[in-house]
Amino acid sequence: MAVKSKQISYLQEEKNMSDAWKGVSRARKCPICQHEDWCGYWTPEDYGGELICCQRDKEKCNMIGSDGQEYVFIGSAKGSGSSIYEERTQYELLRKKKTGMNYSHISKPQKRELKPVDQIVPKNNENCSSIYTYMQNLLILDPAHKAYLHSQGWTDELIEKHHIVSFPEEDSLRVKYHNRYRTRNITRARLADLILQKFGSNSLEGIPGAYLKGEQWTFAGPSGLVFPMYDLDGNTFRLRIRKDFSDIDATVITSGQDRFYYAEGKKYFISMKGVYFVTPGGEKEFLPQKGKYRTLASYYQDSQAATRGILANIYKKGCAAANQCSFYGLPFAKTSSLWYITEGEPKGLFASNALSTPVVTLPGVNSYSLILDDGVLSQMKELGMKMVVVAFDADKLHNERVLSCEKSLADGLKTAGIPVVIANWKEENGKGIDDLLASGGAPQYCIY
Repeated sequence: MAVKSKQISYLQEEKNMSDAWKGVSRARKCPICQHEDWCGYWTPEDYGGELICCQRDKEKCNMIGSDGQEYVFIGSAKGSGSSIYEERTQYELLRKKKTGMNYSHISKPQKRELKPVDQIVPKNNENCSSIYTYMQNLLILDPAHKAYLHSQGWTDELIEKHHIVSFPEEDSLRVKYHNRYRTRNITRARLADLILQKFGSNSLEGIPGAYLKGEQWTFAGPSGLVFPMYDLDGNTFRLRIRKDFSDIDATVITSGQDRFYYAEGKKYFISMKGVYFVTPGGEKEFLPQKGKYRTLASYYQDSQAATRGILANIYKKGCAAANQCSFYGLPFAKTSSLWYITEGEPKGLFASNALSTPVVTLPGVNSYSLILDDGVLSQMKELGMKMVVVAFDADKLHNERVLSCEKSLADGLKTAGIPVVIANWKEENGKGIDDLLASGGAPQYCIY
């Protein structure tokens, strides 16, 4: 990098990223990766400008963002490796102000607009619901996944009520390492074939997650637990996958309760929390991961096509899922005007059942603006919602990013004329509201 300063090392400290943090949203996506979650904008104290933190970026170089603006790669955050970018004009002005030097001579990427090619639009929620519900009927819940749910406090009744199932690993891995798999689930290609037989030859086009591999339909996405995402009409309009980290391109060995593989002379263990190795001191050190949840989708921008000015999907006939809210326990709206909002679909499913009240879930705390949409709030009010409890994870006590999103959501709800209550509890009693309720605890409530 051409510039080295205290500011650079300051920015690389991940602990400072919570200052004035504002997550990306549907209205303001990340200009680097074009996604609506995980990434964010923030203004560190005494820095003098806004920065972008992209958690999916692999290029780590100066580039033209999806908004047409030029962005300068500043560095990476220690710990997460997230990329830090700054808009070009701001970058030059701030450095000229601080150093008296002009950096406008630094090479700039050529501005270009990408031309969309073969972009598939998702089908409506009713059509998606028919396909996804049938998928759930075709898949089973693997014993290991069922045991995990039991350990989290889920009952068989709750599992069956929402038809929680397992999503198998990619077919190529099952063929390559056939001895390591014990799942009784059908392959992804067979799953697609059965759906086509029932709904017709064009039924999978426009279904997020489905795509053509060669001339055969199949599914993208990680392996793991499948949770339904419901819209306000009760449709299973999307599927959310809780990754089990089993889709490893390596020979996996099972010994008792342990599953592990070897790479570069090191032993790696696979768990529901992620892949880790044991340090000489006996501590678990997890490999970096980009979250535990993914909405089933079949879209990833083709970077090579982008260099030619084309916006294309690497998945043939695939489509994106987009970040959206999920609504659980809607039948309880007949008797409860108090609705909860939390982050994460399993939490919403569990909490709505335990509390006998509707629960709205966000795909991530940074996506809080999804629920502030006038149309969404109007529909919730029509269903009887009169007050909201915001129940974000207990780590907000030391995670300023979560706390900032909680405040922004509460402020937005109050501006819309909705009374807000904040749910609090000690993290030692559980990180999420589902953990708290599973342990027999209850939140403390504070009027906002």
